[in-house]
Amino acid sequence: MSSTFARTMGKAGPVLKHYVPIVGWLPAYRRDLQPDLVAGAISWAVMVPVAMAYAQMAGVPAQAGLYASLASLIAYTCFGTSRHQKVLASSTMAVMSAAVVAPLAEATSRPAGLSAALALTVGGCWSWPAS
Repeated sequence: MSSTFARTMGKAGPVLKHYVPIVGWLPAYRRDLQPDLVAGAISWAVMVPVAMAYAQMAGVPAQAGLYASLASLIAYTCFGTSRHQKVLASSTMAVMSAAVVAPLAEATSRPAGLSAALALTVGGCWSWPAS
């Protein structure tokens, strides 16, 4: 490791570890990889039909559920802090999304875009700092 990189990480390290926790725990990862891969494969096998069904419940194509579930797992791996967390869509979110998007989708015929906009808006409001 070059001294310039070490100095930069020395200054930015705590801030980076705070916002991107994988930077802190991945270098210290010393577990056997096989059980983690088996657990990941089993989780994926359960999540695929669930994500497809909930996407269809929300009124968007089934493949949108697959993309959203994969993206959420990757994002949570990088930005999440709990090893014991299940991250995927729920039937409640699908029904609520369909209830909000369906009336608007009839006029625009773009339910996937409206569902994505709703998810980003709710996520932005949820993570907005309270004053």
